[in-house]
Amino acid sequence: MLNKLLSLADWFAASAWPLLPCPDCSSGMSVDRRNFSDVETFESEVNHDHPDFEADWVHGHFHGVVNCGNSQCGTRVIVIGDFKLGVSDYGQEIEWHGECWSHHYKVRYTHPPILIINRIDGIPDDVWELVRDASRLTWVDPAAALGRLRSAIEALMNNFKIKKLNAKRNPRPLHDRLVDFKKKNTEVADLLLAVKWAGNDGAHGSGATTADVLESAELMEHAFKLLYDKDPLLLRRRATAINKARGLPRTRQSK
Repeated sequence: MLNKLLSLADWFAASAWPLLPCPDCSSGMSVDRRNFSDVETFESEVNHDHPDFEADWVHGHFHGVVNCGNSQCGTRVIVIGDFKLGVSDYGQEIEWHGECWSHHYKVRYTHPPILIINRIDGIPDDVWELVRDASRLTWVDPAAALGRLRSAIEALMNNFKIKKLNAKRNPRPLHDRLVDFKKKNTEVADLLLAVKWAGNDGAHGSGATTADVLESAELMEHAFKLLYDKDPLLLRRRATAINKARGLPRTRQSK
């Protein structure tokens, strides 16, 4: 998922719109040019008359639609954000003083949210709702999105019955609960600890970015796959059985 969404973490040229994953079926979504508008700010429009006007003074906002390419799905997602003019290697929209310029976009909000983690059967509903909340916030408030991912880990620990309160009936730190969970699954615990540290940074306002959220989501998605993806689980169980038998386990054949 990271590679599909990381291009949205920064500005991109109009001719380089990324193929986004549909929140309903995961198929590719492309921008609908018929339902797309740029709105230049008043300040930007006034600057056109300035004697020292430069093309990179142009800026504003945009709103548009991206459509799912799967005809059996047809989901439409509203995208909102900012635009500016910038020098582009992707094709010329405007020529200014011998340079090629084009519109560049920065997504700030999507509705319904573009999911930052693929859903896997088995993820508890309360955990998944927090992931959806993080997806809503990723573009507009990365620090809050990291906080939602941290809360999702808390909910996951609840689902695994990891002790929530200490002897004095006070909430236990998430770090301590993950240390306990490490006894059940070391690899997953290590992945979730990394997401927890990122969530701590977000909570303390240390300049979290969209890229930080997407990288944390990638770690969490891998943890979910280890916990709930049935194919790898079956393979690991098969490997355990072979190791225990010191060879391929044989079933008794009927005569």
